[in-house]
Amino acid sequence: MRNSNLPPFNQLRGKRFFNYELIEEIGNGKVGVVYKAYNKDIDHYRAIKIIPLKKLKSNWQMEIIKVAKLEGIPQVAQYHDHKPHENEPYEVFDGNSYACILWEYVPGENLSNFLKKRPNAITLEFIKQVIDQYT
Repeated sequence: MRNSNLPPFNQLRGKRFFNYELIEEIGNGKVGVVYKAYNKDIDHYRAIKIIPLKKLKSNWQMEIIKVAKLEGIPQVAQYHDHKPHENEPYEVFDGNSYACILWEYVPGENLSNFLKKRPNAITLEFIKQVIDQYT
């Protein structure tokens, strides 16, 4: 069931963030929605997580900090940019303020849906193998 504080499904389609146009909602969670976005100038896709201001917690940037530490690991979608930065306004769509995080777009099934279909797919052995690759 969709969180009532999130914008309705695909409501932000067609809006722009940086040079990317939001083309379709590809996921949602407790605090935000994720869109597949396209930059026609460079024929390039990104994923953009959009979080309503009223859903932001004081430490919302911890997600970015944690993922940045995993930079270079092929199995982890890479962070590219976010808004707001310090002393910069939030994105405003339809009169509502949002924080936006620009990620690498990885086609296919998202992790949440993958795990719903395969609840035993990520084992301690799997996690150990990933950690051993990068330590």
